[in-house]
Amino acid sequence: MGIQNLLVGCVVSACFVYALGQLLPLAVRQAMARTLLRLPLPVFLEHALEKIAQAKGGCGSGCDGCGRSPSRAALPGAAQKTVERVLVFHPRIR
Repeated sequence: MGIQNLLVGCVVSACFVYALGQLLPLAVRQAMARTLLRLPLPVFLEHALEKIAQAKGGCGSGCDGCGRSPSRAALPGAAQKTVERVLVFHPRIR
């Protein structure tokens, strides 16, 4: 039963690290990557951390939030189209 607990602990730890890497803001991931790059690491890890440390936002603006991105702002003079939809609730058939 000891090896099973060790294996489960490794899998759970790997999942935790993966989820943490996906959910943390880019600025925090970059700071952690820069801190870890000061340590002597294997080459493949150094390359992965360098990619994270130099990453830009999804649109290339440098931010990590699409809501504040300048490319998401409406162009001057462009009319914003709003579509209204009517929700119809039908009675349940018994």
